Amino acid sequence: MRDLIYCHECKEKLVTRNSTPAKSKKKYMYYCCPSCKKKISSEKIHESIFADFSLRWGRELKYYEKQTDKILNRWKKGLEPKINDLNENLGKLKYLLSTLDN
Repeated sequence: MRDLIYCHECKEKLVTRNSTPAKSKKKYMYYCCPSCKKKISSEKIHESIFADFSLRWGRELKYYEKQTDKILNRWKKGLEPKINDLNENLGKLKYLLSTLDN
């Protein structure tokens, strides 16, 4: 998330800080503001981002599904006349082949 998260108060980019004591089993990672020195747990930030991402994911998938359907339908409408022309030409070629002498 580095260079993507900004301080709510002063709009500075947050930097990561590792405040884990030596030989600690748990990690203490924070995002800190270099200007106002406020800090927030990386876990809280990640939970918030994950929750927001989860909400958007469903909406975005539905949107892109609709967009894909529109594109595929346009392609289908454009290809159908060409397929029909090719089938007509194939029929003509089969007829001409049948009239040729062995």
